[in-house]
Formats: sequence, structure tokens, C-alpha cells
Amino acid sequence: MFLDDQFGQEGGRDYYLVEVRHGDPVELKANADRLAACFNACEGLDTVSLRAVAELGGLAARLPVIRGLTRQNAELLAALEDAEGVMRSLGQASPTALAKADEYAKSIAKAKGGAA
Repeated sequence: MFLDDQFGQEGGRDYYLVEVRHGDPVELKANADRLAACFNACEGLDTVSLRAVAELGGLAARLPVIRGLTRQNAELLAALEDAEGVMRSLGQASPTALAKADEYAKSIAKAKGGAA
């Protein structure tokens, strides 16, 4: 079922509604919660991207890759933080090393979601 927010009371958003009328109430609630979580997780993704994920076996099939990339990101960030420290210690004798340390600090802040 489609609900058109024709009066724009919800920021111009339209809604697609799903209703199941019979079944085990606990299971129905769990399914509704799962649907809501899926909708929220997919917010901002275009349909083409969602279909591409589905064709690759769904999100569950991609979780090991995502976890691996997350680990790799953490390892690389830690290495960059170490390199920044080394360059700062060398910066007393070398302006070039200090400039590199500043560059690394900006990259670290950006990777952590801060301003570059």
C-alpha cells in the first residue's frame, strides 16, 4: 500500500506501508522490527546499489568482507598514528618531517570523521 503525503506535513516524504493481519503476534512483531531495521539501514542507498548487493548474496554474504575492511582500516590508522609520532620526533631536526607529521595528523582526523 502506498500513502501519498500530499499535504507535505512530513517534509514531502511519501510512505509505503505493509500490513500483515494474522499470524503469531510475537513473530509478526519480530518481522515488523526486521523490516523497519532494513528500511532504516538502506536509507540513502539507491535501488541499483541495493540490487547489486542482493545479486552478490545479500548483506549477510558481504559481512566477512566488511569486517575485514574494518580491521584493515583500524590497522592502517594505527600505523599512520605511529608514523605521525615518529615524524614529530624527527621534526625537531627536520622541517620536512614536521610538515609530514602535520599532513598525517590531518589524514588521521579525516579518517576518524573529523575535519581535515
